[in-house]
Amino acid sequence: MATITNFEEPDCWQTSQELLVMIFQIVKGDEFKSEFAFQDQLKRATPSISNNIAEGFERNSTKDRIRFLEYSSGSISEVKSMLYSAPHLNLIRQEDFDILVSLCIKCLRQVRGFLKYLHSIK
Repeated sequence: MATITNFEEPDCWQTSQELLVMIFQIVKGDEFKSEFAFQDQLKRATPSISNNIAEGFERNSTKDRIRFLEYSSGSISEVKSMLYSAPHLNLIRQEDFDILVSLCIKCLRQVRGFLKYLHSIK
Protein backbone atom coordinates (compact mmCIF):
# COMPACT_ATOMS: atom_id res chain seq x y z
CA MET A 1 0.00 0.00 0.00
CA ALA A 2 1.32 3.44 -0.89
CA THR A 3 2.13 5.78 1.96
CA ILE A 4 -0.73 8.14 2.75
CA THR A 5 0.58 11.58 3.66
CA ASN A 6 -2.63 13.48 4.52
CA PHE A 7 -6.14 12.65 5.67
CA GLU A 8 -7.71 13.70 2.36
CA GLU A 9 -6.05 10.83 0.48
CA PRO A 10 -7.86 7.70 1.74
CA ASP A 11 -10.77 6.60 -0.43
CA CYS A 12 -12.97 6.37 2.66
CA TRP A 13 -12.50 10.08 3.42
CA GLN A 14 -13.27 11.03 -0.19
CA THR A 15 -16.41 8.87 -0.26
CA SER A 16 -17.52 10.32 3.07
CA GLN A 17 -17.27 13.79 1.58
CA GLU A 18 -19.39 12.73 -1.39
CA LEU A 19 -21.98 11.36 1.03
CA LEU A 20 -21.88 14.53 3.13
CA VAL A 21 -22.48 16.83 0.15
CA MET A 22 -25.40 14.77 -1.09
CA ILE A 23 -27.03 14.53 2.36
CA PHE A 24 -26.69 18.26 2.96
CA GLN A 25 -28.25 19.00 -0.43
CA ILE A 26 -31.18 16.69 0.25
CA VAL A 27 -31.93 17.95 3.77
CA LYS A 28 -32.33 21.47 2.39
CA GLY A 29 -35.57 20.29 0.76
CA ASP A 30 -39.03 21.28 1.95
CA GLU A 31 -39.71 17.70 3.10
CA PHE A 32 -37.26 18.19 5.98
CA LYS A 33 -38.64 21.55 7.17
CA SER A 34 -41.10 19.90 9.58
CA GLU A 35 -38.62 17.23 10.69
CA PHE A 36 -35.99 19.40 12.33
CA ALA A 37 -34.76 16.80 14.83
CA PHE A 38 -34.32 14.19 12.10
CA GLN A 39 -32.58 16.69 9.83
CA ASP A 40 -30.36 17.93 12.65
CA GLN A 41 -29.24 14.44 13.66
CA LEU A 42 -28.47 13.52 10.06
CA LYS A 43 -26.51 16.75 9.64
CA ARG A 44 -24.50 16.01 12.79
CA ALA A 45 -23.83 12.32 12.13
CA THR A 46 -22.73 12.67 8.51
CA PRO A 47 -19.76 15.03 9.09
CA SER A 48 -18.63 12.77 11.94
CA ILE A 49 -17.67 10.16 9.35
CA SER A 50 -14.99 12.24 7.64
CA ASN A 51 -14.06 14.15 10.79
CA ASN A 52 -13.20 10.94 12.64
CA ILE A 53 -11.16 9.69 9.69
CA ALA A 54 -9.24 12.98 9.70
CA GLU A 55 -8.81 13.08 13.47
CA GLY A 56 -7.58 9.49 13.58
CA PHE A 57 -5.12 10.16 10.79
CA GLU A 58 -3.46 12.89 12.84
CA ARG A 59 -3.04 10.68 15.91
CA ASN A 60 0.42 9.39 16.78
CA SER A 61 -0.42 5.75 17.33
CA THR A 62 -1.96 3.04 15.19
CA LYS A 63 -4.19 2.15 18.14
CA ASP A 64 -5.66 5.67 18.13
CA ARG A 65 -6.06 5.64 14.34
CA ILE A 66 -7.98 2.39 14.62
CA ARG A 67 -10.20 3.78 17.38
CA PHE A 68 -11.19 6.82 15.31
CA LEU A 69 -11.86 4.70 12.23
CA GLU A 70 -14.16 2.59 14.40
CA TYR A 71 -15.98 5.78 15.45
CA SER A 72 -16.30 6.61 11.76
CA SER A 73 -17.81 3.16 11.11
CA GLY A 74 -20.36 3.82 13.83
CA SER A 75 -21.31 7.14 12.26
CA ILE A 76 -21.74 5.49 8.86
CA SER A 77 -24.10 2.94 10.40
CA GLU A 78 -26.01 5.69 12.19
CA VAL A 79 -26.50 7.61 8.94
CA LYS A 80 -27.47 4.44 7.09
CA SER A 81 -29.98 3.53 9.81
CA MET A 82 -31.58 6.97 9.61
CA LEU A 83 -31.75 6.73 5.83
CA TYR A 84 -33.86 3.57 6.08
CA SER A 85 -36.60 5.61 7.76
CA ALA A 86 -36.44 8.56 5.38
CA PRO A 87 -38.39 7.13 2.40
CA HIS A 88 -41.11 5.77 4.69
CA LEU A 89 -41.48 9.24 6.20
CA ASN A 90 -41.63 10.73 2.70
CA LEU A 91 -38.46 12.71 3.33
CA ILE A 92 -36.45 11.43 0.36
CA ARG A 93 -37.16 9.77 -2.95
CA GLN A 94 -36.36 6.10 -3.38
CA GLU A 95 -33.70 6.91 -6.00
CA ASP A 96 -31.88 9.20 -3.55
CA PHE A 97 -32.19 6.61 -0.81
CA ASP A 98 -30.62 3.97 -3.08
CA ILE A 99 -27.68 6.24 -3.95
CA LEU A 100 -27.09 7.30 -0.35
CA VAL A 101 -27.23 3.78 1.06
CA SER A 102 -24.85 2.64 -1.68
CA LEU A 103 -22.44 5.41 -0.66
CA CYS A 104 -22.73 4.33 2.99
CA ILE A 105 -21.96 0.73 2.06
CA LYS A 106 -19.03 1.79 -0.13
CA CYS A 107 -17.62 4.03 2.60
CA LEU A 108 -18.01 1.33 5.25
CA ARG A 109 -16.16 -1.17 3.06
CA GLN A 110 -13.38 1.35 2.55
CA VAL A 111 -13.11 2.09 6.27
CA ARG A 112 -13.03 -1.63 7.02
CA GLY A 113 -10.29 -2.08 4.44
CA PHE A 114 -8.29 0.70 6.06
CA LEU A 115 -8.87 -0.90 9.48
CA LYS A 116 -7.70 -4.27 8.15
CA TYR A 117 -4.54 -2.66 6.86
CA LEU A 118 -3.87 -0.87 10.17
CA HIS A 119 -4.44 -4.09 12.14
CA SER A 120 -1.89 -5.81 9.90
CA ILE A 121 0.85 -3.28 10.74
CA LYS A 122 0.02 -2.98 14.44
